[in-house]
Amino acid sequence: MKFKTFAIFAILVLSACTGTGAPQTSLRIVISPAAHPVSAVVLTCAPTSEDISVSIDSFYPGSFALADYDVFIRLGDPDDDAGFVAQIATEEIVIIANPSLGIEQLTRSEAADLFSGRSGTAAIWIGPESDEARQLFSAEILLGSPVSSTASLAASPEQMLAEVSADPNAVGILPAAWASESVATIDLGIQTPVLAISATEPTGAARDLIACLQSPTGQAGLGEEYILGAIE
Repeated sequence: MKFKTFAIFAILVLSACTGTGAPQTSLRIVISPAAHPVSAVVLTCAPTSEDISVSIDSFYPGSFALADYDVFIRLGDPDDDAGFVAQIATEEIVIIANPSLGIEQLTRSEAADLFSGRSGTAAIWIGPESDEARQLFSAEILLGSPVSSTASLAASPEQMLAEVSADPNAVGILPAAWASESVATIDLGIQTPVLAISATEPTGAARDLIACLQSPTGQAGLGEEYILGAIE
């Protein structure tokens, strides 16, 4: 799948995480569950002034009004109502498998057969329809075909990881930053941008947060879990 090229916001020239914009009373942030590993870096970059209250919620795309928040961090293409988009990293979508299955690699065709139920007897786990990882996997691997009717639904990446880790016969779909040593990961070459989005061009604390995420400080933190730079 080809993704749009997102321009790096000019606030990259800022070298510090401290605010330079006009003060605001609140900074409302929402992070998609698929992009939750960015949370630690977001907290590092968030303002600490007593004049600004910071809140972070977790919602999948399409389940809230973008205008109700200052910054939304998600995977994949931006929402239609996004007025501002900045890429902060690149993520990979991988298959995770319980190590007992002994699956070390799959072709895209084999992965499609497995998750569509055409081959294999593995217990398949998928995220909700609004999950970016499921959407990308469906578009690039299943090519729009339905997943197996026997697949189980994981409400969150955390549950996905727990279920596949616990079941010797289980496989699932997960953003790579979520994976742990409790599962085997199979890379199919699916990459997607990690985006910071807002309904309008950000100002004040929201602007400074995004600047920090794109600064050397923010990029050093994000680089521990993500690929830095645009999609190749």
